[in-house]
Amino acid sequence: MSDAKCAKKIMGNKPVSQATPEQLRKIEECGIRAAGGTPNPEVFGESKRKKSKEKSPASMGSPLDMLKPISPFSKSRCWTGYEPVPGKKPYSKGSCRKK
Repeated sequence: MSDAKCAKKIMGNKPVSQATPEQLRKIEECGIRAAGGTPNPEVFGESKRKKSKEKSPASMGSPLDMLKPISPFSKSRCWTGYEPVPGKKPYSKGSCRKK
């Protein structure tokens, strides 16, 4: 489908010169898709076909949770079956050892 066919699909028999900004955006998006491209979401917004995978603010928890101190001996920083090594900087080489 060419831009002219996209314009006819969206505008009907009206000339493109009378198109609203929203109609022009739809014509351009149609032309990009017709050419096998993918419209830039920053320009055209989120596609109706794809749901956003970003977490909603309600499911992210409280911003204050990020301020809670984490113990340098937290077991969550080491792999399963390993434990933190006292005196070693967290996440540095050799900071976890086998149990």
